[in-house]
Amino acid sequence: MDVAADIDLFASRLNHQLKPYIAYRPDPGALAVNAFHSSWKEYTFYAFPPFCIMQREDQDTLSTSTASGNTSTSQEARTSCLPLVRDLLSDQGISKEASKLILKSWRTGTQKQCRTYLERWKLFCPSRKVNPLCGTVTNGIDFLVTQYKRGLTYSSLNTARCALSNVILLPNGNTFGNHPLVTRLMKGVLESRPTLPRYNSICNVSTVLDFIKTLGPNEELSLKNVTLKWVTLVALLSGQRCQTIHTLRISGMKETNGQIRFDISTLLKTSNPEKH
Repeated sequence: MDVAADIDLFASRLNHQLKPYIAYRPDPGALAVNAFHSSWKEYTFYAFPPFCIMQREDQDTLSTSTASGNTSTSQEARTSCLPLVRDLLSDQGISKEASKLILKSWRTGTQKQCRTYLERWKLFCPSRKVNPLCGTVTNGIDFLVTQYKRGLTYSSLNTARCALSNVILLPNGNTFGNHPLVTRLMKGVLESRPTLPRYNSICNVSTVLDFIKTLGPNEELSLKNVTLKWVTLVALLSGQRCQTIHTLRISGMKETNGQIRFDISTLLKTSNPEKH
């Protein structure tokens, strides 16, 4: 299967195979410098790193670990899903303990989504000679337009807008995402590239129920088939999200007056301080 790459990770203006490219030393035509310091997850990339670069990177990593004696800080930098936000909090004088709690306000899924676009923002800024932590509304709008040109949908661009709202700070407590020009831009995106329903047809529930009838009494079914039958019926009757059904545990099951009730002890996507 042929897959088209969209970026060259280790290149220079003399040997790059693709544009954009990331250089392994300062280069005026590069999107960024040193691909080892960026996330590659959002790219379909071409990579042929010089062996001298890989050897030097290994030596730098070893010397950093040896000199520090305590790698907890570097480990946090690698594992944090929102490193730019963490850096911004640090620049504002927020303590590490407070920063950890603030970063936990984003759910794991949200952090992963935001990180994708914050990594792209970090690669975008050097080409505009902009500090990723000191971007303006104009810089943010230009970034959204570049993502639009890449074919992103309204939903994906809206996630990118939310991500930038965490690192582009405006006076008087205003956010980038709520700026009039940004909201107007997003309306333009919706008009030019409408969001279509994910599914264009509805499942015929009768087909599922008719099949379940053919399974026979529960007493004659294996534990696996009884479980699958139960999960299917719960999904149809309750209309709950898959995440909710996944969190159901026998330890949280209570039977009262012929009714079965499940208590969920973990946070859900729809949970908030007033409702679980």
